Amino acid sequence: MSPNGLPSDAKFLDALITLSHELNLTLREDELVKIFSDIFEELLPERRFAIRLIEQMREWTEETELSFRKENIRKMVEEALSLVREYFETKRPALRVTESLSIEEDIWVDAPNVALVQAFRNIIQNSYEAFESDTGAVSVKARVELDKVLLMFEDNGCGMSDETRQDALQPFATSKDSAGLGL
Repeated sequence: MSPNGLPSDAKFLDALITLSHELNLTLREDELVKIFSDIFEELLPERRFAIRLIEQMREWTEETELSFRKENIRKMVEEALSLVREYFETKRPALRVTESLSIEEDIWVDAPNVALVQAFRNIIQNSYEAFESDTGAVSVKARVELDKVLLMFEDNGCGMSDETRQDALQPFATSKDSAGLGL
C-alpha cells in the first residue's frame, strides 16, 4: 500500500492482469499498462483532488473541537484556489479562469485552517460553476479593518437569482441537486 492508501504499482499491475483475463482480453502486459496508464493519467487530477478532500475531511472530523492557530489568509485562499482549479481541469477542461488576488502577505488570523479553506473552496467553486462560457474571472481581496479581516470574493459569472440571494445565508441552503452548507 502506498502512503495515500492506494495499491502499490505491483499489486495494481496484478489487478490489471487479472481484470484483462476476466474480460478475456489477450493483451501483452505493456499494452495493458499503456491502456490503463492513459486512463489513470486523465483521472490523476481528480484523484489528487479527492485525496486532498478526504484528508481534509478526515482532519476535520477527527478533531472534536476546531484547532485555532495563527493562519495566513493569503495561503489559505491560494490553497482553496488550487483545489478548485485542479477539480475543474477535469470537470471543464476548456474553462479558462483569470484569478486575481489582492491580499497582503502579512494578514494572519487565529482560525481553524481546514474549516476556512473548505469555506473558501466552496465560494470559489460556486464562482467557477457560474461561468456560462469557457472564460471567467475570479477576484479575491482582503483588508484589515480595525481588528477584523474583510474578505471579498467577486466573479463575472451569471450571478444569483433573487430567490437564491434571499436563501443564501440560510444553513444548508443550496440551489443545486445536492446537499449544501449554505454560504
